[in-house]
Amino acid sequence: MSSNYDPARSHERVELSYLAMFETPVGESPGQGVVLDLSRGGALIGLAAHIPAVGTETKVLITPPEGTTVEIPATVVRHEALAFAVRFSTPHSGLARLLDQIQPIGGPGAPSFAGA
Repeated sequence: MSSNYDPARSHERVELSYLAMFETPVGESPGQGVVLDLSRGGALIGLAAHIPAVGTETKVLITPPEGTTVEIPATVVRHEALAFAVRFSTPHSGLARLLDQIQPIGGPGAPSFAGA
């Protein structure tokens, strides 16, 4: 896992590999993929068999290897090769806790996700 800061983005992104489930249109099985990067504002989900259309409102369930699943409302904002990006619809305390657990990998002086 590594930290990735881009001044053009609103939030620092953290590269990782966590299981993700996401809602699909009514009548379809939930989608599954891997969270490739994560921030307070959104995520990149890859390796998904089904990629929702841009503009689709969904709920993303992120499951860290050790921890509680976090469910976050989101909107699909773009497609990438074998992946799609979502913007989270509202701030989520569970996401802030998850990012705070990941943050120490950056070491002393790394930006904090506190207060997300």
